[in-house]
This record gives sequence, C-alpha cells and structure tokens, in this order.
Amino acid sequence: AAAAAADVAPKLTKAATVDVMPQQQQQQQKYNDDLDDFFYDDDEDEKSDEQNSSLMSATMRRSTYHLWNYNDVINWLNSIEGNRFNGKYDRLKRAIIAYDINHSRLSQLNELTLKVLGVTDENDRQLMLSHIAEIT
Repeated sequence: AAAAAADVAPKLTKAATVDVMPQQQQQQQKYNDDLDDFFYDDDEDEKSDEQNSSLMSATMRRSTYHLWNYNDVINWLNSIEGNRFNGKYDRLKRAIIAYDINHSRLSQLNELTLKVLGVTDENDRQLMLSHIAEIT
C-alpha cells in the first residue's frame, strides 16, 4: 500500500505541473506577441513619415496624457528630441510593456530605474526625466 501511495504522489505532482504550464505558456506568448507588435509592426513601415507625424501629434496631445497606455508611452519616448530614442534602449521599452507603464506610472521612473533598465548615457537619462516631469 505504501508503494502504491508513493507511485501516485509523483503522478499527482506531474499532473498539477502540466495544468499550470499552458497558462504560463499563454502568458509568455502574450508577452512575446506584445513585443512583436512593438518591434515588428508591419503597418507602421507602410505609413509615410507625414502620417506617422500626424498620428504622433494626435496621440501626444496634452489633454490625452491620462489616457496613455504603455504603447503611447513608448511612442512618446521615441518622439523626444526629434526621435532621439527611436531604435535605442530596447530593454527599457520591453520593461515598459512588461510592467504596463502607462502615463500615471511614468512618474515612478527615476534615474536609478532608467540606469538599471539600460539607459546608460547620463545625458539621455536626464533628458528623459525632464520630459517625464513636463507631462506628469
């Protein structure tokens, strides 16, 4: 009887683990999809610079700051100082997605946070923080 019970315990543990795995895989897939949408958005490539500029202006209106989601925050960051950060600091942008940094959470970013998230240039950190202060 003891041997039978010992055989059952590992099977229950394995079955419990198997049930959890699809949920973890789904969460990872959603995260990966969000990153893909951000980094490989084919629709963005097809738009002209004028269309992108117009879209950016519409998205970045001061009256809508409180509505920003993580995607709006990333678009705004990319647009600072004539697109200075576009194509830079991917680690920071992945963290903005992963932690769902929207407008209301932007003020939580500080110099140390930016440094840990890969913004190694002190001038870039200061520039980001000054722009964050302007809109929060």
